[in-house]
Amino acid sequence: MEKQLKIGIYGSGNNNTNEEINAKAQKIGQLVAENGAIIVTGACFGLPHEAVKGTNKAGGKCIGFTPALDPESHQQIPYPTKGFSELVYVPDNYPLKDSQESRLK
Repeated sequence: MEKQLKIGIYGSGNNNTNEEINAKAQKIGQLVAENGAIIVTGACFGLPHEAVKGTNKAGGKCIGFTPALDPESHQQIPYPTKGFSELVYVPDNYPLKDSQESRLK
């Protein structure tokens, strides 16, 4: 099986952008998907999630690397879940996981 190219899309994670900027981020996501690549984001709101929306419209795959420990803490932060093909959480063997758990509570 041929490996798919993965393209990281990172940027402002706030929702204080305008429609023109959001449309451009969605177009980037769409073009990535139309060219057979996978987008990778930090699983946050803002411009990265706008790219996720564009990728979804084109039927592409989106992987989000979240700073959360599990699905529940991801939603508590709160970060989006809609549109991701896969969410990757902090691994159990991460050395600072205990300190992160205390911050999320």
